Amino acid sequence: MALVQHASDIVRLVTEGALSAEQPARDAIERAHSLQRLRSIRSLDPERASQAAGRVTQRLRGGAALPLAGVPVLVKENIAQAGIPALAGRADRGQPPAATDATVVRRLEEAGAVIVGRATMDELAYGISGGNAHTGQVLHPENPELHPGGSSAGSGSSVAAGIVPVALGTDTAGSVRIPAALCGLVGIRPGAGSCPLDGVAPLSPTLDSVGPLARTVRDAALVLSVLLADRSLYEATSATSRLDGSALALDGVFPLALEPGVAERFARAQQVLRAHGVATERGELASLEQSTRVSGPIIGAEAAYAWARELERDPDQFSPEVAGLLRKGATILATRYLRAMQDRAALRADVDRLFEKHRWLVLPTTTGPATRWAEPLPQLRFLALTTAFSLSGHPCASLPMGRVDGLPVGLQVVARHGDEAGLIQLMTAIEAELVDG
Repeated sequence: MALVQHASDIVRLVTEGALSAEQPARDAIERAHSLQRLRSIRSLDPERASQAAGRVTQRLRGGAALPLAGVPVLVKENIAQAGIPALAGRADRGQPPAATDATVVRRLEEAGAVIVGRATMDELAYGISGGNAHTGQVLHPENPELHPGGSSAGSGSSVAAGIVPVALGTDTAGSVRIPAALCGLVGIRPGAGSCPLDGVAPLSPTLDSVGPLARTVRDAALVLSVLLADRSLYEATSATSRLDGSALALDGVFPLALEPGVAERFARAQQVLRAHGVATERGELASLEQSTRVSGPIIGAEAAYAWARELERDPDQFSPEVAGLLRKGATILATRYLRAMQDRAALRADVDRLFEKHRWLVLPTTTGPATRWAEPLPQLRFLALTTAFSLSGHPCASLPMGRVDGLPVGLQVVARHGDEAGLIQLMTAIEAELVDG
């Protein structure tokens, strides 16, 4: 049987008995071996995957309802799996294996997912390109000269290359949304506090989140519904009622100007929204311009604190660049950190005020498409528009918005606190037309 591309199709076929629970995992592992050049996977575990698939078969025979039955999944390697070291992009220096699974891993496996391996990432998630001194540069599946975005680089590259239909990433300042945008995928960052973070190696506990990357809104919502233990999120992909609410298209005060092609795609996206009955007007979020300056002290100080003992015990497990970032973070004054936290609260209030009138905010995910990994990285190009909503904690996502110069770009959609279902409903409605238009 040909490789099944979508998680929802795999679930249907496996549940009906038309496809064995073992076959999708075997296909994924075979595909991973053939695409090693991407450097998107740090480790595969065929034996563990085979055992998990066998359990899925047994549970289905026992009458269990498994929303992810047989779906092969990669998890970012900063997410704990029992018996495997959570290296989080560090050098492998014999670190002890995790004693227990992260809650998100347990929920995936309870739902019938088959974890086939661990996706590579920027070291400690402290990056946005997939470059890693220990594991090499993760490559964009469409062009090996480009990076796929990070820090969930391996997750994004693997899904876009067709190795797996879905993967887990983490997002601190944009690390699910950025690779989703650059690789033409759907990437969702759920609202702050909605997804368990136990067993996730920290970068900045205040801002860290876990989310899925997938080819379609339906598949991303299917996984998100399992992560958040909320079936209504998947059901939102089948909602047939008219979209209820208006959208504010953010423009005007960006830290970096949009490339002309991205601006054109964004204008087209607003037309699509209006065509679906979503009243859309243009507006500004003035504090967006300050977001990367606000996040810097928070991430720097919290990362330094989280990894201080590891850095002291064995500095050689870190690259010189990341070790330098951790040491620099340790020098951040408490007054600077507290001021940044105060600015974060003000930004959140600014965003909440926009939601008093509108149900959704929309803006591009990045100001331009992927760049060459061998050239200096224009960080603001990728962080300028995502960081604010990590700080505010609102649920947000990147949805494919078409192509610029032949490369994917994304539309970022932001929803009110607790309205992940509304986020998914809007994306489902516009998904096909947004890419085809």
